[in-house]
Amino acid sequence: LVARETGLPSAAPLLKSYAKVEPVTIAELNSFITTDPPQQEINFLCTGRVSRVEANKGWCYVACSKCSKKLQRTVTSFECARCSNPHAVGSLRYRVEMVVTDDTAEGTFVCFDGVMTKLHNLRASEAAQLLAEEGVNPEDSVMPPFVAGMEGKTYTFQVRVKSYNFTVNHQTFTVSRIINEVEGAPAPDFFDDGGDDNDDDDAPNGTI
Repeated sequence: LVARETGLPSAAPLLKSYAKVEPVTIAELNSFITTDPPQQEINFLCTGRVSRVEANKGWCYVACSKCSKKLQRTVTSFECARCSNPHAVGSLRYRVEMVVTDDTAEGTFVCFDGVMTKLHNLRASEAAQLLAEEGVNPEDSVMPPFVAGMEGKTYTFQVRVKSYNFTVNHQTFTVSRIINEVEGAPAPDFFDDGGDDNDDDDAPNGTI
């Protein structure tokens, strides 16, 4: 993460007192999570420009239909380590990582299946069919243009933060809702996150 000098006080006391979701800058978010990681989930709003969609991190994964975690491919089937199921049923889900910036700092945000499906009105499996290449697994296929096209656009994100979000090897924030491209300061009318993705740990298999 890259933070700029803003002269702002630590956001920790501010965020601790939030009884509802309120806006913060990315610098305030970074300050809060690095100096005083939350012991419980906290949600906040953050408006920023998508400066880069991380195409090298992929755009989807094959998830266990039971627990939503990433499945491991074997020669003839999919295996779910969490469910201890060597013949798990899989479904394709979005996972899109992007760098978001505002006037104060930048941070890495992760959008999962419910958020992306409702924003673009297209399921990951449907997108994969449109981009199907012979002999290429869906999760290895090229990123859909509408996902790559988020780069350069400004959104208001509702982000949930837990202590897991910031460790030495893990520095991303999970997006739970998105307002479409910002053109001023509209009253929030959120795209819901789809409810039960079970992606609180920011990673399909919890090990990114």
